[in-house]
Amino acid sequence: MAKGLRQASEMMRKVDLVIEARDARVPFSAINREFERIIGSKPRLIVYNKADLIHFSAVKKITTAFKERLNQDVIFMSTKKDKHIYYFLDTIKDMAKTQKIPQSNLTLMMVGMPNVGKSSLINSMRALGMRRSKALKTGANPGVTRSIQNRVKILQNPETYFIDTPGGIRDDAADPEIMADYLLYHTKLKLPYATDNILDFLTILGKRIGALRTGGYVDITAAASHFIHKYREGFFGRILLDDVSEEGVNRFVEEYNAPQSLSNRQARMAARNNSNSI
Repeated sequence: MAKGLRQASEMMRKVDLVIEARDARVPFSAINREFERIIGSKPRLIVYNKADLIHFSAVKKITTAFKERLNQDVIFMSTKKDKHIYYFLDTIKDMAKTQKIPQSNLTLMMVGMPNVGKSSLINSMRALGMRRSKALKTGANPGVTRSIQNRVKILQNPETYFIDTPGGIRDDAADPEIMADYLLYHTKLKLPYATDNILDFLTILGKRIGALRTGGYVDITAAASHFIHKYREGFFGRILLDDVSEEGVNRFVEEYNAPQSLSNRQARMAARNNSNSI
């Protein structure tokens, strides 16, 4: 993460517009205030990807909270829907005009926490904007993009390029069993074999998927990784991990507006590692 932030900061002077990508399922805890620090005064567009994995009522609550409480415009989209990609491309064009950014050789940078779908967003825009195949490697695990990529052209008119940034947090940065426990608790899955005890749950799941070691013992780590992987793919449907009730929004706004000292930033980033690794 630190390496990716440093690289992004070094490249920022070459960027006209920053796209900050977030996961719609964690609208508040997916925010990394370090991005705001390195973006500075650059024009920024906040996009929540994977909007198809939360309910529309939640989209309205989150959008209203950011607009009315923080004076920030955010858009929700899914890379699975072409109309969302077209809208996103149009929004970028309109924002470039509003910010009076030169309409030739427009350079964008994508930043965001791991596994929010940054590379998938760029590939989807390239596919529709240029009628080309994907240019960046993607994967269900965080950290697939290792370093700042070469510029990827996504539009011909205006001529627009994207610079991707690495996610930076790999699976081995957090215990998969702890992440699975967190995920099970917050999703409250209605599965036939779901239990409140994570070890019991993973044992049953491991037997169902054949994650067995020599002697017939369940590989708990493999079962946990499988569970997390399925969540990332959206296998469990519409799930919102953050509290978007009035009380939850109030807590978020209060925390967001609190002074961000270096120690506070580091503590918040460390506390989020488990949830964002999911």
